[in-house]
Amino acid sequence: MSRLKYLVILFLLAGASATPPDPVLDSLVAAAIERSPELASARAEAQAARNRIGPAGSLPDPTASLMYDGDRNMTTVSFAQAFPWPGKRDVATRAAEHDALAMQNTLVGRASLIIESRVRNAWYELAAARSARALIDERDATARQIEETARQRYAAGLGIQQDVLRAQVEIARLDEERARQDAAIAARAAELERLTGNAGTEPPTLPDVTRTPSVDELLAAAIARSPELLAAQHAVEAASFRLEAAHKSAKPDFMVSAGPMIGTDRVSAEVGVGISLPIYRNRKQKEQIAEAEAMLAARRADEAAITRDLEIRTHQRFASLEASQKNTALYRDRIVPLDRLALESALASYQAGKAPFVTVLESLNALYADRAALIAHTAEALKQRVTIDEASTEEKN
Repeated sequence: MSRLKYLVILFLLAGASATPPDPVLDSLVAAAIERSPELASARAEAQAARNRIGPAGSLPDPTASLMYDGDRNMTTVSFAQAFPWPGKRDVATRAAEHDALAMQNTLVGRASLIIESRVRNAWYELAAARSARALIDERDATARQIEETARQRYAAGLGIQQDVLRAQVEIARLDEERARQDAAIAARAAELERLTGNAGTEPPTLPDVTRTPSVDELLAAAIARSPELLAAQHAVEAASFRLEAAHKSAKPDFMVSAGPMIGTDRVSAEVGVGISLPIYRNRKQKEQIAEAEAMLAARRADEAAITRDLEIRTHQRFASLEASQKNTALYRDRIVPLDRLALESALASYQAGKAPFVTVLESLNALYADRAALIAHTAEALKQRVTIDEASTEEKN
C-alpha cells in the first residue's frame, strides 16, 4: 500500500476515528507502514495467496500418449484435454479470489493497524514524557522561589534553618525525576525513529481529549475497519463459492482427444470425445456438498462471533475512555486549580508566620503530583482512543 493511498484511507476514516486529527502523526504512521518488515512479510504471504487464483481456474494439464500396434504396424500419437463442466472453473477462481482477500485482510490489514497503534502510542508517550519533563523544570523554578522565601525569613530571624534545608532537599530530589523522564523521552524517540525512519520529529503538546464521537459512531467505524471481520466476510464468500462448486461436481467433465495414426502405407487421424460419469454421487458428491454446507455455516458463525466480540470490546474500551476523560476533566477543571489556590494560601500563611513550612511543601508536592496525574490521564485517554481505532477483538490491558 502506497503512502498516498494510506493517507487517503486515514482521511476517509477521520470522521469516525477516535484519535484526534494530526497531519504530522498521520504522515509518520504512513512512513512506518511503508518501511515495516512485518508488513513486507505480510504482503509477500498475501501475494502468494493471490498467485493461487490463476491456477485455481485453469484447465487441467493436457496429456499426450504414444501407442504402437505391432500387428498392424501402426503408431498412434494422441493429445487429450479435459474440459470441466461450464462454471466449475469460474467458481474455483472466485473462491480463490476471496481466499486471497481474506489473507490480505488477516495479514496486511492487521499488521497495518498494529504498526499504526505502535506509532501513535509512542508519539503520545513521547508527548507525555516531554510534558512531564517541562513540568519538572517548572516545579524546580517554583521550589527555588519557595527556598528563597525560606532563606529570607531565616536571615530575618523569622524562620529556621531546617526550612531552608528541606527546600533544598526538594530541589535536589528533582534530579531523579529529570533522569527518569529523560530516559523515557530517549526511549520513545528511539522507538519512533526505528519505526518511521524519521529522527527529530517531536510532538508539540498532548492534544485535547474532551471531544469524542459517540459509541455508535466508533462501533460502526470499528466494524468497517476490522481486518478480521473483513477477512471473515471474504471467507464466507469463498465458502459460498465452494458450496456452488460442490454442487457442480455432480456434473460430468468432458475429454477431447485427437492425434495422427501413422502406418506403413497410410496416415489417418483419430478424434475422440469422452465424458466423466459421476456414478458415485451418494458416496462422493453428496458428501462433498454436505461438507461445503457445514464449512459455510462455520464461516458464517465465525463472522457473527467476530462482530459480537468487536461490539463487546468497543463498548468496554469506550467506557474506559469515558472514565479517563472524566478524570482528565476533574484534574484540569477542579483539582489542579484548587491545588494552586492551596499553595498560594499556604505560602502566604507561611510568610505571615501563621503556618509551618511543611504546609508549603505539602501544597507544592500536591500541586505538581496532581499536574503529573493530569498528564498521565490525558495520555491514557489518548492511548485508549488508539486501542478503539485498532479494532481488535482481543482484550487489551
